[in-house]
Amino acid sequence: MRVAVVTDIHGNRRAFQAVLEPGCAWGDLVFGGTHPREIIDEIRTLGWPGVLGNTDEMLWTQERPIEMASAHPHLASLLGRLQDMVAPMRARIGNERLRWLRSLPTVQAGEGFAVVHARPKDLWQAPMANAADEEIEKTYMELGVPVVVYGHVHVSHVRRCPE
Repeated sequence: MRVAVVTDIHGNRRAFQAVLEPGCAWGDLVFGGTHPREIIDEIRTLGWPGVLGNTDEMLWTQERPIEMASAHPHLASLLGRLQDMVAPMRARIGNERLRWLRSLPTVQAGEGFAVVHARPKDLWQAPMANAADEEIEKTYMELGVPVVVYGHVHVSHVRRCPE
């Protein structure tokens, strides 16, 4: 089976169309781009499975961004700007699409692999590309699969952890 994963689309329709491939999963689907409605509609039409991302979650709850800003003051300005974008983004995508986003799971599991946006139980933090093997293993061990694909860090990388 071939699986393509498209992650952190952020409403960028041109980039999304450049990588269209059946059987994809994603996270951070719409926030920050110019075509959020179209991205949702196209993915739904394709019937792709997906996962929830942190900026998707921001569209209905501000709890985690406030917590992150408090814990990481250097992110407060960025998170504040993102929070200012919530109301306009909600208006652009509409209630029905928002309900669909809220229905996305945090984990999609396949045969021998799983896709998450960041961590299985935390949409806001993921191991960086240079994280120690131990951190990667500890973070994703609970998924019980040999291959885990995640986005969030906006850096493409492939890691093979010791068995």
